Amino acid sequence: MKTKNMLIVLTLALTLTLAACSTHKGDIELKGTSWSLVEIHGQPILEGTTPTLIFDEEGIGGNASCNIFGGNYTLDKGKLTFDQLFNTEMYCEGAMDQETAYINALQEVVGFKIENGNLQLLDTDGQVILAFAPQK
Repeated sequence: MKTKNMLIVLTLALTLTLAACSTHKGDIELKGTSWSLVEIHGQPILEGTTPTLIFDEEGIGGNASCNIFGGNYTLDKGKLTFDQLFNTEMYCEGAMDQETAYINALQEVVGFKIENGNLQLLDTDGQVILAFAPQK
């Protein structure tokens, strides 16, 4: 009986140890999530625009305010970066400054956190540069 109990305890301990080794604190799966931009550098987005950020199997995409954009992302141990960003090149009166600020801010991202269900993208100082709500 003691041997059986000891095997159960050892099996449980090994399982918990392996589970702890297989995940990194802060690694949250973003693939399959969609977000609506609400702030750039603490400033609310322009009324009438719907900038988005979508994480999928291929990378990222979304609406930058006027144009559609896409690119790659890397998520590793709580660090998040974007690269090879591209976008269409239409002109939209009044939205181009916001669009440029959004795309430039994406290139500054080095981390993220999810707070109260909202996605916050962070710069090298840990400051929130882009804030998103879940897309409805």
